[in-house]
Amino acid sequence: GEKERLYADLIKSRNELKDKSDEASKRLEAMEKERIALEERNKSFQVNYPLKMIEKRQNIETLLSTQFRDKDHLSVLQTVVVDRVSHKWRGIATFLKFSINKMDSIEHDSRKDKRDICLMMFSEWLREAKETGDLPRTLRSVYEALNDRNEKLVADELVAAIQNA
Repeated sequence: GEKERLYADLIKSRNELKDKSDEASKRLEAMEKERIALEERNKSFQVNYPLKMIEKRQNIETLLSTQFRDKDHLSVLQTVVVDRVSHKWRGIATFLKFSINKMDSIEHDSRKDKRDICLMMFSEWLREAKETGDLPRTLRSVYEALNDRNEKLVADELVAAIQNA
């Protein structure tokens, strides 16, 4: 009686362990296949990604030397940049070589709404560029100004929006 029951329990436990072991082996095998597939994708990425980045960088470099066109680019600045960085307008204006007097004047002429101030600042920047022509008013300037203010994402979105304008 007791020996047979213990023996039956032992065999049952052994079979359960064997089943679990087989299950674990199958999961391990599947994980190994997935690891190999990921490794292959990673190799492909390591080869292709730098090439894509070089191409992207060249496209951005060409785009960054683009001169701003009044209406098209101002509307892109308004929709992509102004709403998100108007609270940093003075820092951007400083980077774009605005004098303190000019910034104060823009602030005074606006309705004290930072969004309007920022838009006026960009409008003034484009107007001066058209009149004087002495400073290259390019996308690169705004891109660098945004990066200087830790707004890389906005800068990248500006480049993409100008590209699609």
